[in-house]
Amino acid sequence: MALNRSVGEIQEWADGNKLPINKSKTKVLIVTGNRLASQTTQKLAISGNCANTLDNVDSATLLGLEIDSTLSFHGDMIQYVKKLLLVLRC
Repeated sequence: MALNRSVGEIQEWADGNKLPINKSKTKVLIVTGNRLASQTTQKLAISGNCANTLDNVDSATLLGLEIDSTLSFHGDMIQYVKKLLLVLRC
């Protein structure tokens, strides 16, 4: 409930500043770390409307860095290794 309330506050702020939230680009990533890793999913919705339920994801890219729910950065390291291999082949 607290998360949904926070999403509602973000929606109010965005509306007040005339910044529309794009539902298709907004995702839910719950970061738990390895110790607390679980299959918990939260149903969060924009404006409390069930039709505007946000998608849950296991990882997301933020400013070029791939962050996953366990903060392992495994996917990000794979991308860096691929780029290094391409550079080394030249």
